[in-house]
Formats: sequence, C-alpha cells, structure tokens
Amino acid sequence: MVNALIGVPGLSPVDAAVATAAYLEFTHGADHGARAWLPGREDPVPLRQDELRDWATPFGRLPDGARPPRRIEVTHSAPLLQYLSLVDTPGTGGLDPAHAEVALDAVEKATALLFVVDAAAPFATPELEFLIEASKRVNFVVFALTKTDAYPGWRTILQDDQAQLQAHAPRFGSAPWYPVSARLAVGGSAKVRRIRSTVQVWSR
Repeated sequence: MVNALIGVPGLSPVDAAVATAAYLEFTHGADHGARAWLPGREDPVPLRQDELRDWATPFGRLPDGARPPRRIEVTHSAPLLQYLSLVDTPGTGGLDPAHAEVALDAVEKATALLFVVDAAAPFATPELEFLIEASKRVNFVVFALTKTDAYPGWRTILQDDQAQLQAHAPRFGSAPWYPVSARLAVGGSAKVRRIRSTVQVWSR
C-alpha cells in the first residue's frame, strides 16, 4: 500500500508475511538514499535503498555485530513526499509484540494513521488491541481494506470490522474506509488516488 501511495513500486520492502521490523519514514529529497538509527548509536548508518530489505525486515542479513534498527529514514523524490512524510510501520497482526510496540511509537508522533486491513478475515485480536491503544494517541485515521480483488465477500468483512471498531475503539467508529487492491493500483486505481488525495489534505 505504501508503494502504491508513493507511486514507486518496490521502494518499501514488502512480503506476504510481516514486511518490516523497523518503521520506515519516507521523506522528500532529490538524492535517493536511506539512514538507519541503531540501538546504542547516536549517529545514523547510511544505506543504499537496495539494502532496505536487509536492514528493515526479519528476512534480511545485517552486518556482523549490527543490531536491528528501530527506525529508518528513506529519502526519495516522489511528488507526494513534497507535502508530507509517510511512515511505514511493522505489521500489527503478527505474533511479535515488539512490532506493535514499534508501530505505536510511530503513531504517537503522527498527525494521522492510515491502517491497512486484509479483506481475508475480520480484525485479528492483535490488530484490534493495537487500534484501541492507537485511539489514545492519534486523532485521525483512515482505513484501507486491501486485497478486495481476491475476496468477493469483502463487504461482509468490512461490516464486521466496522462493528468491532464501534464496540472497542469508538473514536474510530466513523472513520472512512477505502476498499482497494494494491495489485490493481499498479494500473492506476481510482480508490488509491483518493487515498493519496486524502493524505495530501492531512499535510495542509
């Protein structure tokens, strides 16, 4: 979803499993590059963008003795990033509670939250717990229900998710939802363009 919004395929490391273990902050700049903040170091480590998978995901290879970073800043010239910084957090529905902790840390610094939900099933318990905590830290949220092209019953999942929000995180109960497909976005999904327009409004 982040790559579709920014309009740069492959910029943020993505995978069918948990994508990132650190949170990635995408900012605008003419020079493409990245910097990683490692525990115990004040100065960031410069990275090439083709090294992001190694540094930002559980599936990469870090240099000997290097500890996984908590935050990575990625600089790119994508037009959207002229208006805002976009943060890609670790998935919150997996088995690693540390990922939710990193994501909540990022949410606390954010103006708004774009929460991406899989249309395969209703909110998992970790996702709902994350949203309950996030509702205490951020005022504005938009939901993107992804993979709708793969699941014809996505409307039922959407209704279930909205009902759970009303019951457990009522501050987000009236938040807007956008059913989308990141795969179809490669062809220029109108709904992804609407989300892109929404996040541009946040920056004003």
